[in-house]
Amino acid sequence: MQVSGNIQTYWLLLKDLDKESKLSLIELLIQSLKKSSVKKISKNLNPISNNNDWIDEFYGCWNSSDETAEDIISSIEKKRTMGRENETL
Repeated sequence: MQVSGNIQTYWLLLKDLDKESKLSLIELLIQSLKKSSVKKISKNLNPISNNNDWIDEFYGCWNSSDETAEDIISSIEKKRTMGRENETL
């Protein structure tokens, strides 16, 4: 089996790990391969312009706050300290 340069570099870093660490790494690699959201896109294509549903993968990811987007923006703007007046958007 021919190994690419990138893989060889990683192998040199990982080859001395203990057995449990290697098994954990293998498990993580397998999980990453099993992800249903992984989509192969040609290297010649722009993934954002050719994948119209990319934003759906992030929708609803930040649900840990009861604040609205406007409240969060206002809070951030009030905390700015750069020695100038804040511009109102």
